[in-house]
Amino acid sequence: MDEKFYSPQQLENKISTLKRHKKELNRYAELMACRVGNELGLTVYEVFWRIERCRQAIGDLAQEVQSLFLNEASHWSYDDIEYRRAKLESLGQIYETIGNFDPSHPWWGFTPQPLAPGDDEAIGRIVSEALHKSEALSDLVTEYFVQLKLEIEPQFETLLNQFQALNRLIMPSEKLEGGLLPRIFSGEASADEKNCDLLIEVIKSIKKARELNTAAAAVLTPNCELGHNEAEPTLTVCRQKLASRIFTEPLEDLAENVVIAKKAHRHFAKLTSEISCNYLQISHTTLVSLNLKTAVEQKHKICKACIF
Repeated sequence: MDEKFYSPQQLENKISTLKRHKKELNRYAELMACRVGNELGLTVYEVFWRIERCRQAIGDLAQEVQSLFLNEASHWSYDDIEYRRAKLESLGQIYETIGNFDPSHPWWGFTPQPLAPGDDEAIGRIVSEALHKSEALSDLVTEYFVQLKLEIEPQFETLLNQFQALNRLIMPSEKLEGGLLPRIFSGEASADEKNCDLLIEVIKSIKKARELNTAAAAVLTPNCELGHNEAEPTLTVCRQKLASRIFTEPLEDLAENVVIAKKAHRHFAKLTSEISCNYLQISHTTLVSLNLKTAVEQKHKICKACIF
């Protein structure tokens, strides 16, 4: 009771400050309790709490949507909100069904147009053809797995590289026996390299044999049945009787020369049959000499004609 209390300093100023803060709080409380900025009949306080509840419900996605600004949101009614909610739910269900929405999805870039009567039949045919091709592709992939003994599906880039490598290969001959390849190439590097070298030598030998066969076909009679024992004596006689150039000329040229010779022989036989005088047989050498002498005399005649 004996305690003495001193009057606080600047009491009136502090009371004025408290009254000002009270007015601001009352004005804030009135603002939070008023219904403004929406067509739902909600107070500002109720809007804030609903926003916070929704923010907690979507979790981290709140950062993705907080930058969205909807100009007409303040004029939406409950029906407008439910309509847009239904649209978003449908879109969400579609997104969950397709799994993603980026260039890796098969329907990426598809912009369908309004259907006209009869378009459904065309679409049905296209889908049926696509289904048939997809089944054929599935069978080919299965066969590919079986042939290569794969257990894991290869990447698309790997398949593309293999396809491009196969396109660069030379098409094999239709006469190639595919069953021989596994016998030549066993999968062991050392053995396959040796077999590959041996196969190259065999191919070279076959090419050489074909070249010799082609060259022989130009100088030998087709379907000739002469054996080696008969061919050697015949060749010896031909070398004695025929000029050396005969052995290098193609058969077509020789056949043409034979025809010309036969015609000349028939003509000569006709002339000799019409002449009553006798004649002597002369050798080939005499004919050549006579031909040269005739050519020289003919040349002298030409030279004299030119001089005079």
